[in-house]
Amino acid sequence: MRHHLFDFIIGSSLFVSLTMSLVGLAIERACPAERDQPSRNITLNLCYSIIQGSIAYALTPLASGLAIIAVNALGGGLFLLPSVGWGIVWAIPLYLLTVDLSEYLFHRAQHTSRFLWSMHSLHHSDQSLNITTTTRHFWIESGLKALFVYPLVGLLFRPSTIVITAYTVATYWNFVVHMNVRLSFGRFWFLLNSPHYHRIHHGASQVYANRNFVGLFPIYDILLGTQYRPKKGEYPATGLDGGDAPRSIFEAVLWPVNRYLQFGRVPSRQARLPTNL
Repeated sequence: MRHHLFDFIIGSSLFVSLTMSLVGLAIERACPAERDQPSRNITLNLCYSIIQGSIAYALTPLASGLAIIAVNALGGGLFLLPSVGWGIVWAIPLYLLTVDLSEYLFHRAQHTSRFLWSMHSLHHSDQSLNITTTTRHFWIESGLKALFVYPLVGLLFRPSTIVITAYTVATYWNFVVHMNVRLSFGRFWFLLNSPHYHRIHHGASQVYANRNFVGLFPIYDILLGTQYRPKKGEYPATGLDGGDAPRSIFEAVLWPVNRYLQFGRVPSRQARLPTNL
């Protein structure tokens, strides 16, 4: 049952991602936070998402399979999360909070490790942040997360199918937070990530460096000192501080390699490599 569910989730993710991107673009066109974004950038992101999604489809099952073997060998899954009754009411939030913490820690590592940043910087290179930026991740990253992030959660919990499904649905909120719209939760900003809150994380200025890492719950930014509550109407310019960005699909697919050949090394971005975190 879980095998078929996993295959369905991975196999349908590309279709869902493209559908959400197209719907999101229509909404952004009606009420954009940043006007007149170049269509060339959006086209590059959409084309790259097809390539990235296809590669992830091939690599993620392998990486996840190895991760599951490793977790089982270590006796993982100490706590079985309920799949029926009132237990689901606490099981789903607990699982979401736990996975979101692991995602938060990995995300911070992406900004502190030169190796991980060489890949993650592709995501941050988008100077026109919009819903298509969501899938603009270097294609190896999904495999790395499957190997090193989710097994940590697997060591703790054995989630039921319904819990996994709830988490899968929640991950699509990531599309919303990247949208080019003026959406925030005002005084309730600390409850859930929003496009206003997350845009700060993509800000090109050093003022916004190493802030707002969370995927879902800002509570982790607050507890670990990385939150930045944006002011009303604060929607900064996005991208890398040097303006570096891929000019073609080929450059995006080979992003770390191209940057190494261009600079003679993997360039660090001082605004993204903290000395005090």
